[in-house]
Amino acid sequence: MIVKPLEKNVACLDQPMIGRRDRKVGGASKTHSSKRQISKGRYGTTAVKPEIGDSEAECTELKKQAVDEKDHDSRITSKITPSQKKVKFQDTSEVEVEMDFKSAEDESGTESATSSSTMSDDGMCDTSGAAMLYDDQDTSGLKSGSAKKFWRHIDRFNYQMIKPLKLRGAKNSRNVRVAVIDSGCSKSDRYIKGSKMVIKGKSWIGDPDDWDDTYGHGTHVVRFLLQTAPSAELYIAKVTEDKKILPDKIHVIEEAIDWAIECDVDIITMSLGLDETHEGINEALNRAIHPEDHESNKSPKIVFAAAANGGANEATAYPARRDGVICVYASDGDGNTGDFNPDCTRDTTNNDEFAILGVDIESKWNKKTVHKSGTSFATPIAAGIACNILEFARHELPNVTPERRYWLYSYKGMVPIFRRMSKKRGDYCYLSPWRKHKHEIKRQRDAGVWEGREEGTVDSEYLKKLLVGAIRY
Repeated sequence: MIVKPLEKNVACLDQPMIGRRDRKVGGASKTHSSKRQISKGRYGTTAVKPEIGDSEAECTELKKQAVDEKDHDSRITSKITPSQKKVKFQDTSEVEVEMDFKSAEDESGTESATSSSTMSDDGMCDTSGAAMLYDDQDTSGLKSGSAKKFWRHIDRFNYQMIKPLKLRGAKNSRNVRVAVIDSGCSKSDRYIKGSKMVIKGKSWIGDPDDWDDTYGHGTHVVRFLLQTAPSAELYIAKVTEDKKILPDKIHVIEEAIDWAIECDVDIITMSLGLDETHEGINEALNRAIHPEDHESNKSPKIVFAAAANGGANEATAYPARRDGVICVYASDGDGNTGDFNPDCTRDTTNNDEFAILGVDIESKWNKKTVHKSGTSFATPIAAGIACNILEFARHELPNVTPERRYWLYSYKGMVPIFRRMSKKRGDYCYLSPWRKHKHEIKRQRDAGVWEGREEGTVDSEYLKKLLVGAIRY
């Protein structure tokens, strides 16, 4: 679809007649004030209505003009094609657009340059077999207030729990590493550039060393990840320059996962997904999640993936629905889940379906402020929470046994921790690590390991007991 303003010869018809208007009656010019009743046609044509006091000749002439201008409206209507009618986009704004209904192939039989997607019989874009990035349209910012409230909670948590760790340092340990498999990352973004936490990058599109983001999706993902976990070391894997990865290119996701394993990252986040299970990606995920099955000396990776944005019309995407992958849904900053979340696919009694901020999040792209929504943007925030947990554990639990550390750095270890840091809201568990949750307070008291206050935010002692209890799960 090509978005253009309408041609001038149509747009100019919407200009209303203002003030005085001249009309001819019987060849003579007669001026009517703006107070006279004017009937406006659908496309801006106007006719002056007869009034009391007009002569019979004037009334006859005015009626004739009205008929002529009505015919003019009809002719304009017939000239406007369906492609020039108003179209409503997902952000509910109404704009004039010109649709391009060219076929997928031009006269020479080659693919049209206007679009790389194919159209199905019902006119919908055919994405079968392709991997999609789960971002919504830029949103209005109406719920950005709750998003800002969420970031204040995160900032306070980091200031109290994570920032003091840097001052003490950790012996024989490195920062937590996170691989972002997406559309790359803008090297000129001031926030990302200022963090100095992007350690390494690789592209599977063109030059392997050019992982700069030209689409924007990956840049937003990295920004949100760093806002949540400022101490994370990032490894950027660029696998696309567009919203989708075509079926013959999906193998690059598998290669990016293997690259992340080689870089010895601790967390892999993927804000993308497919309708169908992909064998190659599945094998790569097995190597990441269960290295012991492949005689590898690498530690397991905690993998996050976006659920999808299709609401009840679509199933949870792959690999988010795969066992061993933490599926992430989106909520606003108050924990109310987004309308675009798909239905839960797992047994919700296990509290394994996690939601976190993914609605109306403020970001920057091309020096402009935008508000983004989608499970794509909730996923890096959840990954950032996991990063903070591992960062806290490597400082506060330095003497944990290798077996328990292995457990902590895995899906089986992180999910119980997330359960203790979340509150059930509908089918999803809203992840809020700064809160003392009643079910965790009860567990710690029943175990006789904590006698602190129920009020207030999480403190270091509470969080330490929470982690110890989880890795013994």
